[in-house]
Amino acid sequence: MLADRTEAQSLDRLLGTMGPAMLDVLVAPRGLDVVLTRTELVDAGDEVAFGPGVVLLLVTEEPGGPAATAIVRSAGASGAAAVVVKRHGRDLAPLVASAERSGVAVLVAADEVSWRQLDGLVSSTLEPAPGEMFPGVTPGDELFAVANAVAAAVGGSVAIEDLAHHVLAYSTVPGQRIDELRRRGILDRQVPAGPDDPDQYRKVLASSGVVRFPGSGDELPRMATAIRAGSMAIGTLWAIEGAVPPDAVAERSVADGARLAALALLRRQSSDDLERLQRAELLRGLLDGRLTPATAWLRLGLPATDCSTLLGVTASWADRSAALLSEIDRHVRRACLAVLPRGVVTVTDRAVYVLATGKEPDRSALHFAEHLLALLDGADIGEVHVAMAAIAGSPADLRSRRREVDQILAMATTFGGMPRIVRLADVRSQILLTHLSELLGEHPELAHPGITRLLELDEENRTDMAASVLAWIEANGDHRAAAEVMSVHPNTIRYRLRRVGTLTGIHLDDPDERLVAWLQLLRAVAPSWRGGA
Repeated sequence: MLADRTEAQSLDRLLGTMGPAMLDVLVAPRGLDVVLTRTELVDAGDEVAFGPGVVLLLVTEEPGGPAATAIVRSAGASGAAAVVVKRHGRDLAPLVASAERSGVAVLVAADEVSWRQLDGLVSSTLEPAPGEMFPGVTPGDELFAVANAVAAAVGGSVAIEDLAHHVLAYSTVPGQRIDELRRRGILDRQVPAGPDDPDQYRKVLASSGVVRFPGSGDELPRMATAIRAGSMAIGTLWAIEGAVPPDAVAERSVADGARLAALALLRRQSSDDLERLQRAELLRGLLDGRLTPATAWLRLGLPATDCSTLLGVTASWADRSAALLSEIDRHVRRACLAVLPRGVVTVTDRAVYVLATGKEPDRSALHFAEHLLALLDGADIGEVHVAMAAIAGSPADLRSRRREVDQILAMATTFGGMPRIVRLADVRSQILLTHLSELLGEHPELAHPGITRLLELDEENRTDMAASVLAWIEANGDHRAAAEVMSVHPNTIRYRLRRVGTLTGIHLDDPDERLVAWLQLLRAVAPSWRGGA
């Protein structure tokens, strides 16, 4: 829950509100009973005039570097309350030393939380108590009360929307001015799409104030403004203008309504969001070994007798990006809400991981995977695979299950023809062969000199003899099948194999040498001619 805004916000209350998984204290020379006023998002290279009580969100990849320590010194000199950084695996000792000398607190935020999201959540806890301009705003109907208050001040119908243009609340003031577009949006709880929508929403979200749009056809003139938590847009407020053209008071009513709507939205969402982030951090700590399994399991609130199944979801290694994984994460959470409400989700730079628990977690995990893939079929994300590990009988098994999931995903996204829901049995051979190939890479003295020479000849002469040998071995000595793979005539394969024997001394009729050649060529050639990553 958000802190009580009738009292001055302090570092102690802020940390209690956010939780240690989201925001933790590194050093606090003046203690935690320091009054906070507002947030300021700054870059390490910025020149910003700080003020007393300000919480600085310091965006930098080098939190222990000279630029960051200079910001801390400036913050202390101006009376700022705290500086927030992300660790990024860096040594923060220089920052701590600078903070202790400057008398300013340093807080550490979770690396995976975006600065904009952090700004929004921290800012929401620092907002002053709502004034009396909009009386009657009570829990449960805050958004509708805000919409009615703005409509009463402006004279026209008001709608409060999220960023997907869903109508979250609307005014019901008698006599309010309204048009057909607003009626349809209220009935469908979704704003009807129009040709001017993208430009209008861009203008609103880019503006720091109220934007006015003239009427067109049956559509009445409107005022609109972004609903923000700090600098993060979380929705929009739209007010149809009344019969009398709006004045400065009406525009201020729209702006104040957006501020109150932000508080109402954050009251509704922040508790769930913080719990989700904390559970994600607990699962990530369990999977990477930072937390003891029993402790993480207990803090997740999972029954000690439950088994679990770990899933991993990702697109091909070549297409993987932070934006893509974020989009996959969004669909994963939607699928969890529908079919796996007790599931725990976390995202890394490799994949989105989902933990299904219960007496038969493999069944619920399979149901989730099928539902997720059905959701993704309508999204422009590309080929996505879901890896399912074997059931973990205890929390201590989950680290090895994470390695299993990662290996499954690596094979599924490297080799074609894999099922979309992949288990170890589907890729066991590929994993074993990959490990053997990696062993050759770690011990180059074991490599067959003839294969090394063959690869050199291919590079010098721009030929495909190595790929032809690999194709022939994998075709079990069938010249015609190998020729089809290489898109050449069977006699070309026969000629290349004879040349290989003559030039390199490789005895392909010897099964042991053929096996060694296959393993070595798998490492050197297979990714390029198979179309793998």
